[in-house]
Amino acid sequence: MQKRAETVADNADPATSMIKTNPATFIIAPHQQLSVRGDVSSQFLSAVLMALPLLPAAQPKVMIKVDGELISKPYIDLTISLMARFGVQVEREGWQRFTLAAGSSYQAPGHLAVEGDASSASYFLAAGAIGGGPLRVTGVGAESSQGDIGFANVLTRMGANVMMGPDWIEVSGATHSPCRFKAIDMDFNLIPDAAMTVAVLALFAEGTSTLRNIASWRVKETDRLAAMATELRKLGATVDAGTDFLRITPPATLTAGAEINTEHAKQHTKLHVPVIAIDGPTASGKGTVAQQVAKRLGFDYLDSGALYRLLALASMRRQLAVEDVAALTRLARELHVVFRDGYVKLDGANVSDEIRAEAIGNRASEIATHASVRQALIARQRAFRTLPGLVADGRDMAQRDARDIQRANAPLKPAEDAKVFDTSSLCADQVTDQILEWFAALSIPMFHAQTHYTSKFMSDLQTSTSAPLTESFAALFAESLTRQDMRAGEVISAEVVRFDHNFVVVNAGLKSEAYIALEEFLNDHGELEAQVGDFVSVAIDALENGYGDTVLSRDKAKRLASWLSLEKALDDSALVTGTITGKVKGGLTVMVNGIRAFLPGSLIDTRPVKDTTPYEGTTTEFRVIKLDRKRNNVVLSRRAVIEASQGEERAKLLETLQEGAVVEGVVKNITDYGAFVDLGGIDGLLHITDIAWRRVRHPSEALTVGQTITAKILKFDQEKNRVSLGVKQLGGDPWEGIARRYPSSTRLFGKVTNITDYGAFVEVESGIEGLVHVSEMDWTNKNVAPGKAVQLGDEVEVMVLEIDEERRRISLGMKQCKPNPWDDFSRNYKKGDKLSGAIKSITDFGVFIGLPGAIDGLVHLSDLSWNESAEEAVRKFKKGDEVEAIVLGIDVEKERISLGIKQLEGDPFNNYTAMNDKGSIVQGTVKSVDAKGAIVTLAIEVEAYLRASELGRERVEDARTVLKEGDAVDAMIINIDRKTRSINLSVKAKEAGIQPDANQTQRDNSSAASGTTNLGALLKAKLDSQNQ
Repeated sequence: MQKRAETVADNADPATSMIKTNPATFIIAPHQQLSVRGDVSSQFLSAVLMALPLLPAAQPKVMIKVDGELISKPYIDLTISLMARFGVQVEREGWQRFTLAAGSSYQAPGHLAVEGDASSASYFLAAGAIGGGPLRVTGVGAESSQGDIGFANVLTRMGANVMMGPDWIEVSGATHSPCRFKAIDMDFNLIPDAAMTVAVLALFAEGTSTLRNIASWRVKETDRLAAMATELRKLGATVDAGTDFLRITPPATLTAGAEINTEHAKQHTKLHVPVIAIDGPTASGKGTVAQQVAKRLGFDYLDSGALYRLLALASMRRQLAVEDVAALTRLARELHVVFRDGYVKLDGANVSDEIRAEAIGNRASEIATHASVRQALIARQRAFRTLPGLVADGRDMAQRDARDIQRANAPLKPAEDAKVFDTSSLCADQVTDQILEWFAALSIPMFHAQTHYTSKFMSDLQTSTSAPLTESFAALFAESLTRQDMRAGEVISAEVVRFDHNFVVVNAGLKSEAYIALEEFLNDHGELEAQVGDFVSVAIDALENGYGDTVLSRDKAKRLASWLSLEKALDDSALVTGTITGKVKGGLTVMVNGIRAFLPGSLIDTRPVKDTTPYEGTTTEFRVIKLDRKRNNVVLSRRAVIEASQGEERAKLLETLQEGAVVEGVVKNITDYGAFVDLGGIDGLLHITDIAWRRVRHPSEALTVGQTITAKILKFDQEKNRVSLGVKQLGGDPWEGIARRYPSSTRLFGKVTNITDYGAFVEVESGIEGLVHVSEMDWTNKNVAPGKAVQLGDEVEVMVLEIDEERRRISLGMKQCKPNPWDDFSRNYKKGDKLSGAIKSITDFGVFIGLPGAIDGLVHLSDLSWNESAEEAVRKFKKGDEVEAIVLGIDVEKERISLGIKQLEGDPFNNYTAMNDKGSIVQGTVKSVDAKGAIVTLAIEVEAYLRASELGRERVEDARTVLKEGDAVDAMIINIDRKTRSINLSVKAKEAGIQPDANQTQRDNSSAASGTTNLGALLKAKLDSQNQ
């Protein structure tokens, strides 16, 4: 079918033009601009975009302006992508303007693969996840251009295991809990169709799930949001349905045998949700009738009068005064109530009986006098309207309500179109039948109740219904072209009226004031950026959130403004100012008016940047090179700004630069390793080591940003456009001839410029520093902490120890300028001198004694005692004891002094052996005995060894058979070893009168220890007894 259309302009203003169709014409005026609502459905925009290329080829360029925030953006992406496949290019400016070039027309694309529907695939994927899977859907996958492919990501967030290929998706059950998913709170603006499947998954989640930004559900072929809420409740779920959100709490067990109405999707937009409001005098039975009507129709039931009683009860529990209208109004908006199965619940508790108390009724009557409270509760009543319909039971029309009949807000009067029934002679069941018969006669399409009706009436019972909605899709489209009122996503101006604790209350001229969190009005320094009376920009989150409240956002308004300014900067190639906030993989993050952007490492500067730390925290200009608001992606370039600023001057400068030239420049940036100097179109690097001949700890010590300096070009790489500069090279090299100026052992004064763990650097003249190693600081303390010995800036005397002119190194010493205590000691003490001192420390190898000159001498363990073991001898000493010792040796070069304590006394071994040589008969006492022999004490600190084989002429196998501890022994000394300080004895040699053989005693000595012997008659008696 072919049609032509005629475009007409209202007052010749293209911005307000609209399309009218008729059988004759369809013509677009030159430079035509169309307006389409984006916050209702993306289908409006897709339809217009796809229709325009079907117009005659001579049609002019057409621009489409989107009013409000565009929803379901992935669908528009898909539309534009497919149109491009058919040869039609659509230019878009963000998501607010779309342009088709003049004469656009479709061309056959050749081969075209058509994907499966991602929305439909979501049903099977959800079923597979609920059932545990695995389940695979083919025909749509990771390479899909459909927005609803994002459903796979939602499944992953809810805990399902999802795998994807180019054209397939496979899902299995929840990984964190068998047959249960994680609850989710998510904005579904981009995938509203798939969100309906998520609502079903929420029945199997652990906790409450919230689906946000789904207001478009309400303007489909039916009110899908209300329909979903109705059917989920049948399955036992607790559902809170707002203007643009659905909050679902799953039941412990799904209701078995629930009858789910799948006809909602077949209804058309001409249907409203039917509401039957029933009111009448006290005791007229209206409550019973209302509940029966709701049950027969399958509608939800609302005791609207109970809302006032519930508010009264809640206010009493919170101890709110009846006169506190503001607090009561807020409470009315936040009241959490549920009507189900004949029960009324407040904050989750059943209060069906409690609200019927007389005190509650009286308080409800008082509360109802406040207009703002009534408005809040009226909004709450409207929020209960859900498919397939609602039956509301009104307040009693008794004498106490006479005053309410005259009030301006929701007067307690029958509606003009109310149906009045005479119920004088009817029971409740008959009244119910009468109402159902009347309702069926209204011919509301969604009404399908199969009931039997009677024809009786009752008086004083009024019933009113909402008029059926007869709008068609065309009517909604026409409205989208002309509607100019405020809607969700729009940025408006609001006045700050007051501050309420942690909220800022603003008035935007809407149905109610809005409460916005205080932190949304704080700047980066935590300071409040608005005062009472100020007008600020805010974004509309919801004109009505289901509780009568208008929801506004200051942050969203600022963020939207920031995005628009970035989009404009991209379109106009304008610069933006931002602050570099941190480092990420591949580059840096930049905050531009609250929007987080990415600065790739390759676009930071015209040269490669290895260390990005100096850039962090700086504020500078950037160019926007890429922007995708849908993906929250902004890419910036600093290099583009630098390159644009250099221009022709840089090219001219490059031609004149040469190594060795002296140039002037301005310090542009300072880093830890140097400074970048702007030479007029190109930057040169002045490395920290080329700033001065002296030590420079940081370039900021010698340079400041903006300072003009003179430098020499050390190196110029024309291919890479890199220039290396030097300042110290402008003067002479102070290291030349330094060895002649400071021969070894020269003493001079210098200034401490740096302190390290291994020593201190001392500047002896400008540009010349030497190292005083920690070992050259003090004669006696080898591990002195350099920071305790000297301080930065101290003037100290040093001696030149060594100069390496080629490596530019000087070794200095501080201790060499002080007396050497080791030389002093060697002059005052000689070997053999006695001295005394306190024990400084005791180690595993000896005892250190403090000596004059703050030096130490060592008494080795072997020099503590002549006879005691080292372990025994050292136990007699402790730190701090004053002891005497003899100087055994002095080594000044090695700084060592050896001392002895045992040498203070004569040697008892030498004294005894001088008196008793080999062959001497000696007496002793058995100290200890074993099978092989005995140790015999001969004198104080002198012991000898008597082997078992030397006990007598008769062979003795075990010395213990003839000896025991304490026995007296007479024996002959048969061997003395002064080197090992050992003596060997023999009873056998004594009795035989044999003089010891020198060679034999030496062999015996190799396997025996020291000892002495004298057995006498005891041994003889022992041997005689054995022979007998």
